[in-house]
Amino acid sequence: MRDSTSKKLGVVHYKSGVLDDHYEVTKFALLETIKEAVPEMWSLTS
Repeated sequence: MRDSTSKKLGVVHYKSGVLDDHYEVTKFALLETIKEAVPEMWSLTS
């Protein structure tokens, strides 16, 4: 990802009120969804 794209994305998240705690919740939800959708491919080490 280009630096300017990352900065723009950061600004959007900041203006939307996204907090660090939101990333943890989102990460957990995403990983659980992947684990349920494709359990045969699930691994925290790969």
